[in-house]
Amino acid sequence: TLGECATSVNENEMSGVSIYPNPAHDLLNLQFAQNGRIDIVIKDAPGRLLFAEKSNGGNLHSINISSLPS
Repeated sequence: TLGECATSVNENEMSGVSIYPNPAHDLLNLQFAQNGRIDIVIKDAPGRLLFAEKSNGGNLHSINISSLPS
């Protein structure tokens, strides 16, 4: 598990993960430095869970965020 990270920061690389594009509207891509199953969690500013999924084990994972609140 990578822990928590904010996608609104200017840096889009941290702890072996690249998050792009920033800003994202429909698809959010996460590219991990290593293969492996990772828990992916998206929360809003107050901490409410918006999305949770386990990665497919590869090093690239795409998330459809078009239905999430902006």
